[in-house]
Amino acid sequence: MGVNATPGSGVPTQLFVTDDGHTPSAAALLDDLTLPQRAAVEHRGGPLLVVAGAGSGKTRVLTRRIAHLLATGDVPPWGILAITFTNKAAEEMRRRVAELVGPRAEKMWVSTFHSSCLRILRGHADRLGYRSSFTVYDDTDSRRLIEMITAELGLDTKRLPPRATAAVISQAKAELIDFETFRDQAHHEPDPFRRRIADVYVQYQQRLVSANALDFDDLLMVTANLLAACDDVRQIYQERFNHILVDEFQDTNRAQNEIIQLLGQVHGNVCVVGDSDQSVYKWRGADIRNILDFERAFPTATTIVLEQNFRSTQTILSAANAVIANNLGRPAKELFTVGEAGDPVLRYRAEDERDEASWVSGEILRQRAAESLGWGDVAVFYRTNAQSRALEDSFIFTGIPYKVVGGAKFYDRREVKDVLAYVRVLANPDDEVSARRIVNVPKRGIGDTSVARMAAWAQVNRVSFSEAIDRAEETGISGKALKGAQMLSKTLAELRPLVATVNPADFVQLVADRSGYMAELVDEHTHEADGRIENIAELGSVAGEFDDVIGFLETVALVANSDELDGDGSSVSLMTLHTAKGLEFPAVFVVGLEDGIFPHFRSLAEPLELEEERRLFYVGITRARRHLAISHAWVRTIWGRTQHNIPSRFLSEIPTDLIKDVGLVTTRQARDLATDPRPGSSYLASAPLTPRPAGPRASSGAEDLGLVAGDSVVHDHWGPGTVIDTKGEGPRAQATVDFDSVGKKNLLLSATPLRRALVPEGPLRV
Repeated sequence: MGVNATPGSGVPTQLFVTDDGHTPSAAALLDDLTLPQRAAVEHRGGPLLVVAGAGSGKTRVLTRRIAHLLATGDVPPWGILAITFTNKAAEEMRRRVAELVGPRAEKMWVSTFHSSCLRILRGHADRLGYRSSFTVYDDTDSRRLIEMITAELGLDTKRLPPRATAAVISQAKAELIDFETFRDQAHHEPDPFRRRIADVYVQYQQRLVSANALDFDDLLMVTANLLAACDDVRQIYQERFNHILVDEFQDTNRAQNEIIQLLGQVHGNVCVVGDSDQSVYKWRGADIRNILDFERAFPTATTIVLEQNFRSTQTILSAANAVIANNLGRPAKELFTVGEAGDPVLRYRAEDERDEASWVSGEILRQRAAESLGWGDVAVFYRTNAQSRALEDSFIFTGIPYKVVGGAKFYDRREVKDVLAYVRVLANPDDEVSARRIVNVPKRGIGDTSVARMAAWAQVNRVSFSEAIDRAEETGISGKALKGAQMLSKTLAELRPLVATVNPADFVQLVADRSGYMAELVDEHTHEADGRIENIAELGSVAGEFDDVIGFLETVALVANSDELDGDGSSVSLMTLHTAKGLEFPAVFVVGLEDGIFPHFRSLAEPLELEEERRLFYVGITRARRHLAISHAWVRTIWGRTQHNIPSRFLSEIPTDLIKDVGLVTTRQARDLATDPRPGSSYLASAPLTPRPAGPRASSGAEDLGLVAGDSVVHDHWGPGTVIDTKGEGPRAQATVDFDSVGKKNLLLSATPLRRALVPEGPLRV
């Protein structure tokens, strides 16, 4: 029986199910596997740890193992529990198992941890005081309840934001710390905020029980408590699930690990698959010790290491191996491939983040032409969302279609739009859309009913919504809403005269501070809030490139307009390294490799945090199939600060014979930083690169073409078009162009790759 798949690869096949719908023979399921993969599939008689390196076919091993268990008759379909982390991953596993074994796959439990726990609790939650009809609260429901309790307890929501409180409670539940234990611990700690959170946790859990509700974390914690406390319930599921298989085990938290141990402690037929080198979710509660200590939890466990990679070239794998080898206490593993060595890793030394983004754009265009890559074959990874802005600007300038994966585009992010709305209202009080956006952001007690009343009053009296804010008492609102509107009116009145006198960068920061927006984020003390603060600071960096606020707003509007790229149905992917986990691309760029950026400054003083950052870099490297490029900038303006950076310590961990240097700046600052203080490392390349001039971003030159209505032009991406209208002069010159491919576009000429169309030669006209 033939199989249309590369031996050992992760490519699924649909040729295993026989014509009569029966599962194929056990031997057929092993034909195209490597020896370690085969050993993992065939293993019987006890716990199994499969250490699966990146790109080593772990999903293939899991699905074949399930099919093999069925083909040998070692277990019926209903005796298998297969767990993964996302609904998408569970559906993919279920589909691939069905391709191997047919309809019998429907009798297995193939699901996420939360889904499996929900099924168990529906039948037995009454043992712990819940009714089987319990409600599951999502994150929004949980935060709303916490907000109510916080207010009832008289606590200041600015100093103790509900989102931050919810995050602490969630972490406690992941660690199986109930509210009594948390309260006892908190009252013996010096941190007063922990004691306040403990009071909220007590009320929160009691209110959940009264409402017959569980939150997402309860699905795990209550299931673990149920299995530990009720011997008969635990025995039911121990006997039912003869074989338990868990994917991505390095991402489990304590509650999830406890559930697996309780279900598998009798028969021991627990197979976990994972890679400690790819554990990058500690901030979400994942505990790397679960996989590192699996053999301690199950002393008779067999360990099989999958090291053969079916994704990347050997050069990329050698770079990954060299980097991750610097982490201590990890199981020995050396990725290899039987494929080609591949091209060297490209390394670019940029002058600043704009130069870095410009090089990435140019290299993408070069690879697209030389390697016949599609836009969707390319991904750019960065450490924080704020870093996407320079890349997005460069891609817009060069006409590269892109998408921001796992997050909004920079100018579409909520915090960026909120602060921009403030700036727009201050520059133009008649802007109703922006005024209505900011009226209760941050929250100041002006609810939807009050907003509707103010809007109706403004319409009847034919004045702007901003004037309705200024005359709030006349609109008929009262109480907290009136006080909030009066505070906002006062803030806007203080800021409005500064539009023309304060430089744009300082003005953005001033708006964020005076409006209370920044203070609310600072008080949250969460990773999400930190990211939003960084994005606001990055918006200030953008504004700093302009002479006045009006010019800044005009350009942002034009960038947003020209960002509507249709392309050919695919786009270059921009994403954080955390988002990249589980994905792969033919060509990968990892940018911003500077100490303080990546590794992140919060990790530099903490060895364990630094090791997680290194694992994140390892994940980024191993996403690349054929082409890997890495870059750093000597000077970077990010999060509102311009800083001179030393290259990331991770760069010196890649052997120099694997790297091809393609850029070097010759500024004094770069020369001063060029030598790595670590022994044997130099950051100087053999050939210098002419530095880009300092100052404002280089112009495309299109503003000097002297365009008028009727002129024929060509855009580097959209192709030919006709000028319909023009306005403005110099760097602020604008044009409306009707393109054959995408229709009308409003363009800032100095930022647009536009040129006149060539006129065919003909008789000289006098």
